[in-house]
Amino acid sequence: TGNDKLDNSKRINYGVTIENNNINLQLSQNYEFTNNSNFHKEIGNDNHLSDLLGNATYADSNINLNLGYNFRYDPEHNLLNRQEMSLKHETDFGTYNINYLDEKSETNNIITSQNETISYTYESKKINKFSKIGFNGHYDLQENDNKEYSVAYSYFDECFGINIDFNRKFYSDNDLKPQDTLT
Repeated sequence: TGNDKLDNSKRINYGVTIENNNINLQLSQNYEFTNNSNFHKEIGNDNHLSDLLGNATYADSNINLNLGYNFRYDPEHNLLNRQEMSLKHETDFGTYNINYLDEKSETNNIITSQNETISYTYESKKINKFSKIGFNGHYDLQENDNKEYSVAYSYFDECFGINIDFNRKFYSDNDLKPQDTLT
């Protein structure tokens, strides 16, 4: 819980990892034996059993594809607190990334906050040896609203380089104009 505190807990950490050339699966959890431990109270573990953490990845270098999924499950409240899925694919034209994130916070069996978003990115391969284009964005699925996006162009040769980036961020209040930045 910190380098200036004495840990007074007795716990067991356990997990399993399964992997081969393309797949990696991991699960981990801990069990706290001590009733008045400073460790499990500070990490939000009110009972003895911690959250179950999981991670699964699939990577295929033949087609330049990476898929990922990770989660955090709270067995005390029977709640999937966090899950994230990702896709990365590299093609002849560029690299695509898509990430989905779902997070929940609960207090007294009531979900007090929730975040559900999709982030996306594209970066091209070099065009005519020196140029690249790219874009990225962030979309809020709870509010069904685009929060921000960027478009970029870059040129770099042996002795000269330039980036042109346009970024637009939106406010929660729709009466306000979005913030635009050109760099």
